[in-house]
Amino acid sequence: MSGLELVNARVAKAGQVLLDAASLTVRPGELVVLAGPNAAGKTTAVRALLGLEPLASGSALLGGTDVRRLTPAGRARRAAWLPQNRSFAWPFSVGRAVELGRYAWGGAGARPSAQDREAVDAALAACGLEGLRHRAVDTLSGGEQARVHLARVLAAQTPAILADEPTGMLDPAQADATLDLLAARARAGVAVLVVLHDLVLAARKADRVILMQSGRVVADGPPRDALAPEQLAGVFAIASSWTGDRLELGARITPRGAPD
Repeated sequence: MSGLELVNARVAKAGQVLLDAASLTVRPGELVVLAGPNAAGKTTAVRALLGLEPLASGSALLGGTDVRRLTPAGRARRAAWLPQNRSFAWPFSVGRAVELGRYAWGGAGARPSAQDREAVDAALAACGLEGLRHRAVDTLSGGEQARVHLARVLAAQTPAILADEPTGMLDPAQADATLDLLAARARAGVAVLVVLHDLVLAARKADRVILMQSGRVVADGPPRDALAPEQLAGVFAIASSWTGDRLELGARITPRGAPD
């Protein structure tokens, strides 16, 4: 299949298993949220899909091709990545920073093509950054910088997008808008995988949720199924309930006999 696929993936470092026979798929046209507690293996799974985390066994496919067979440029043409830890090495202008998303197509040099310029213009407009185009990125707020990174990913116009905590540093309205932008890319036929800690936002925006715990996939399905109260109680030790299509989170569940 095209899109993204991890098949029985195992990653181990220093004797610790980070992914344990983990399998997941993201089809073109889907916005899939990857959720789970800290150290569940979410970022490791994303890095494995991108070929940045070597597999002890199993396989990772981008667009149906084993990622190990692709060159770095080939990977970049198939998938754009928004990492969790984001920074700018140089005080580029906003426009130049977004233009870096075109490097896999040869458009991050001195003479971007008309197609590159159109892609950058569209990404700036989608993220509401037209008025900041000539500002240096190091003069922006954290939220504005986050939007620049997202615009860079959108400018790449790849058939897949992987975003690790794209709503970090964003206020609720901006977080909602960011997921809407990624959902729009999915509706345009892009395979979109988003690592997200905000379960309520995931319940509202995702076509499907994949829930991870201790390096394994423990649930995969529509939000109401994957984020069912019994799942969240077991994985996060929190109470929850569904009211219609809305997920509501309750108090932490304390095991019997444990101190409060």
